Amino acid sequence: MPEGPSCSEPAHSASSKASEAKQGRRVIDRKGLVAKGICYSNTHLLKLEREQKAPTRFHLSCNRPVWWEDEVDEWLAAKAAERHVASSR
Repeated sequence: MPEGPSCSEPAHSASSKASEAKQGRRVIDRKGLVAKGICYSNTHLLKLEREQKAPTRFHLSCNRPVWWEDEVDEWLAAKAAERHVASSR
């Protein structure tokens, strides 16, 4: 099952991604996710992204999915905040 666009398809809007990168944003790949403790399978990550429950990847090339690091960090912080809300009930 393909995980992203084919080589002939452009990744989302490359020009907007490039302008965001110029503003100092960093991207991380799967190894970066694992380093942050996100060890989900690709299938589970795709499911979460489809359900808009996790940051959405984009592709630098056909087989190079990456995520904006700040979006991943915000998502982790929100998950931690959910834990604190649930434990205080």
